[in-house]
Amino acid sequence: MTKEIIVLDTETTGVNAREDSLIEIAAARVVDGRITDRFRTFVKPVKTPLNTTVSVLTGIKPEDLVDAPDISEIKPKLLEFVGDLPITGHNISFDLDFLKANGIDPVGHSLDTLDLVITILPKLPYHSMQFLAQYFQLPAQPSHRAMDDVLATTDLLNVLIGYVQQLPSPVLKNVRAVLAKSDWEWSWVFDENSSWQSPSSFRHSGLDPESRQENKQKQILNPCLPARQANLAFGQSVSTVAKRLWRTLQDDGKETILGEIKIGFNLYELPPNTLQIPANIALASEDKTGILVVSNAAFNQTDWSLTQLTQQFGASVQLAADRLDFLLTKPQLKSTEVRLLIKVFLTGYPATPFNPNGLYLTKDEYYLWEQKLAPFRYTVDKLPDRAVMNFSTLWEMLEHNPDLLKERTIYLPQWLEFTDWTLFKSVRIFTALYLHAAVASRRDYVHDFITDNKVGDDMFKLLNNFGTQINNLWAAVEQLWQTAGGDKTSLINDWLTTQKSGKEVAQYADQAAATLEKFLEKVKSAPTNNTEANARQIEHTQKLLEYLQALSGKTEYKIYLEGYLDRVTLYIVKFPIANVWQELKEAKVVVASNNLLVSGAGDFMTNVFGESVAVSGLAPAFAGQAGQQVSSSPAKGRVGGDDETVDTRDDAGKKPITIVKTLPDRKSPDYEDKVFDYLRQNLRPDEKVMVVFSNNAQVGIFFEKYYQKISGVDLISYNVAGNSEILESKLSAKPNFALLVSNSNLFKYAKSVNCLQRVIFLTLPFDPPGTLGQVLATTKLKNDFTDYSLPRATLKFKQSLAELHDKTSEFWILDSRLINADWASPILSSLTGFSVREV
Repeated sequence: MTKEIIVLDTETTGVNAREDSLIEIAAARVVDGRITDRFRTFVKPVKTPLNTTVSVLTGIKPEDLVDAPDISEIKPKLLEFVGDLPITGHNISFDLDFLKANGIDPVGHSLDTLDLVITILPKLPYHSMQFLAQYFQLPAQPSHRAMDDVLATTDLLNVLIGYVQQLPSPVLKNVRAVLAKSDWEWSWVFDENSSWQSPSSFRHSGLDPESRQENKQKQILNPCLPARQANLAFGQSVSTVAKRLWRTLQDDGKETILGEIKIGFNLYELPPNTLQIPANIALASEDKTGILVVSNAAFNQTDWSLTQLTQQFGASVQLAADRLDFLLTKPQLKSTEVRLLIKVFLTGYPATPFNPNGLYLTKDEYYLWEQKLAPFRYTVDKLPDRAVMNFSTLWEMLEHNPDLLKERTIYLPQWLEFTDWTLFKSVRIFTALYLHAAVASRRDYVHDFITDNKVGDDMFKLLNNFGTQINNLWAAVEQLWQTAGGDKTSLINDWLTTQKSGKEVAQYADQAAATLEKFLEKVKSAPTNNTEANARQIEHTQKLLEYLQALSGKTEYKIYLEGYLDRVTLYIVKFPIANVWQELKEAKVVVASNNLLVSGAGDFMTNVFGESVAVSGLAPAFAGQAGQQVSSSPAKGRVGGDDETVDTRDDAGKKPITIVKTLPDRKSPDYEDKVFDYLRQNLRPDEKVMVVFSNNAQVGIFFEKYYQKISGVDLISYNVAGNSEILESKLSAKPNFALLVSNSNLFKYAKSVNCLQRVIFLTLPFDPPGTLGQVLATTKLKNDFTDYSLPRATLKFKQSLAELHDKTSEFWILDSRLINADWASPILSSLTGFSVREV
């Protein structure tokens, strides 16, 4: 069966289709894997002009667009070229949004290769086009030029189809059986009669385990990567590391600190040259009762089979056989259901027992999995020795079976991240997507479990009304944000009674709550084929009803509103907020982290843990010291526009931190100009350096202003650098560079750098003012700056220093407040393990 599609890509001046411009369009007609025709054109920008960042990213220069045709000239030619064929691309919705915003709306349906690769190869660490092209060694590599990206996408599709064609016959049989009951747009890829030809020369190149292992070995042999990190990162035995750490814990030959761990909180600060995740892997591996708890991202991105720890998955990602059977017997399946089932079959099920380790779910799919395939009841009743789990699994365990944690030692190194994560779990978050999903999931419930057609019809009518009311509600919420919102998280309880759009929010919430209440009464009495599904629907609907009533002003909940561009979020908060740390205090909890000791932060720590806590240092030579002196040093290297210099020699093995005290305060009107100029003068062509800006906007401003204007310095902004895994090989080949990142994406790019001469911070990583955490903290703390923002920034900064400690020779901070401000002394006295000096 012949298959013909259009592969399309665009280049733009930004990411907002309503405000930014198209500058290039390319397309190819592909028949059975072969390109038969091509279309390419520049486009005259009509909204925002081409900027330096996009020019560097794409290679498109302003002069290329001078004689470019207007979009009105391109429209008929492009529509004629694509006809009614399917429009294919990687994250194709981005390109189609820009085309539609410019009056071009192809009639063919869309095919997204991103959806396909996430479905059939879910365990890949990244799914960006750049990563996939390198991973599969595609003949065509993406370059952020439209035709290059079209060719790379075509090659990617050929590889994916070739992979599908080589799947085991039993897997293909199961997949084809469910696809026969679905209209999923990628079903044709699995057709056994497909005439699509995938070039054999690169069909499986990226999937070869030996080549992947060879790549790992190359990384291990990287002379700039410390051996202790390489060993832990790639699964070599951690026993040596663990034994060294246990020796560190000894106190003059007496019993180790770990041997003295008691029920409750046991807090230890690791020295900055010991990364907290590898250290805790080592500690938990030596403890039979140990449970290592890490963030969801760290849990998913780590190959735990290379450690001595056993993964523990929550019930929400387990597979209930009866629910799977129910889904398989449905006469029709939604595309979302099909994608979940394909992922199940690709794990080897049912030939082998289901293992969640073979499963990767997107954020939306986690919700669908819980709705469609997870057990109705909590099913975890036993934990393995030396376990590892993510935040979600621990939360679930605390809620349903906390006794499992008794007699166990919980290692929780990412304590600050865990605190933030639990805050948002304790708050009900309303977004447009969440509310639409709430309507859709109840439709699915009625369709799947209500056995009386008349009752079901009545419930569908209620849900139709409910859906309309939810749309009206969210339109009013967005209007409220546009008319009364600002750049901070705002408490809006008063707005619901005083603002016109606020009153409309309360009115529509009240209407939606009334309809949902009628639906709930139907659920309680409706005939059903699954009592467990019915019980859970009652529970979930009661919770949703409670929050809608809060939004209509009928409860004492606090309602907070925040927005960014066209994305608006509501937070519904019930006070007092439960402290999850207090729910853990009956277990033995070890927090061994790089960022615990902060002078004068007693109130902050008490607020986090719910009680007064003490922190010990694991390595007496580095941690647990009261503070250190800050001193000026004699000249040794150029640091500014004059001849003033500073000694950067290592002091007693401590990594040097240099603080520049002569720059203006951040509140000064010329702050940014002066700091940027100082930075320009200090970026040298003979060094590899990372510059950490306060925010992404600052990165863009500096890059636009100084790209190719600092002699001999190769400026690389994070938004032109590409995927972080690919970036590592790019940077290792460069003799020098200045990588520009921000505090918000520092950890993403830190793993891509080694052998840096300097890391330069413009300031500490203070949270933006008015964040939800900060707003809620003010309800408990006396001073939101000294008791919340300052200690948080210090803790996050210490974690950044530890992450980069072995990757750079020294640190610089271009924030004079750390020397001149009266609140700075706690920061300086908290930087144990470093030699701090000023210039």
